[in-house]
Amino acid sequence: MRPMNLTMLMVIASTFTACSDDTVKPDARRDLRPPDSVPIADRPGAPPDGVPRPERRNDGLGKDQSPSDTVVQPGWKPVPTPVTSLSFNSIWGSAANDIWAVGYSGTLVHYDGTSWQAVTQTTKDLHDVWGTSQHDVWISGADGLLLHHDGTQWTTQTKGTAALYGIWGTGASNIWVVGEGGTVLHLSAGAWTTATVGTSLLMDVWGSSATDIWAVGQTGALAHYDGTAWTAKPDLGGTLNAIWGSAANDIWAVGAVSGGGNVYHFDGTSWTSKKVCTGTAWTAWGIGKEAWIGCDYGEIFRNPGSGWVASPSGTQEALYGLWGISAINLWAVGTKGTMLHYF
Repeated sequence: MRPMNLTMLMVIASTFTACSDDTVKPDARRDLRPPDSVPIADRPGAPPDGVPRPERRNDGLGKDQSPSDTVVQPGWKPVPTPVTSLSFNSIWGSAANDIWAVGYSGTLVHYDGTSWQAVTQTTKDLHDVWGTSQHDVWISGADGLLLHHDGTQWTTQTKGTAALYGIWGTGASNIWVVGEGGTVLHLSAGAWTTATVGTSLLMDVWGSSATDIWAVGQTGALAHYDGTAWTAKPDLGGTLNAIWGSAANDIWAVGAVSGGGNVYHFDGTSWTSKKVCTGTAWTAWGIGKEAWIGCDYGEIFRNPGSGWVASPSGTQEALYGLWGISAINLWAVGTKGTMLHYF
């Protein structure tokens, strides 16, 4: 059947308008669009022959969006918590509605997807929080303190007297905790064992697998676990506060590095450093191959694989912890109860 021409369409449109009310319901708009079978030249509002037609935009807008539509970009926004003066040191969650943050003097808060609520368990400093699920959450703290949450209640354990810091694992039955004096704790098959690697305070631990694990700490301390034993590596210098990677040949260690740098990168063969933050870098986290770091003066940087880019946070507070659901849904915590949400 031959497509209708412009005159026929205008008659039909006039008849339709006369028979309907003046209000077009949103779900009826698609019925007023000319069918794809009608040539563009015959559609209402089409420019006359010989007049150039505007090119279709290719800027990431959906096919039904107009260029004037506002596209909201993600950004950092402050979120109120019960904590207003003490510092948060770490944040971790199992889901968007199950997030924990910890800090000094027993600071412990939980986010249920709506608001942050304080939880009281101890008055000791809490340094790190990490878990494998909603039913398996661990917190490290001063004086050998370990807290465990099974999804219902918290229990307290004490492992020696050394302050414990970074936590990481491959699963609920294979968890590592590092701390003062080169302390390394390992949970395997429900039992904890203790080892020592060097004498420096170890601040953080991360691995690409159960047989490729790194720990970093003060004096630029660096240690590696190959699945059998820990080996102290030559110090990188400065102080290393955190470590994260996307693979065995893509690892980031951050801190205050000798020579003015604050970010180290390991490519599977060697470590190289560069200066990214103005001051000290305190935390590292990532998803996929995209790395994020938090620093002094509220500085946050992300590296999608092509280099470090600033992500303005809107605060001047030091940021000690980063964690997220995705690259567009992150949380950052820091001094003076700072809690930021990126979305």
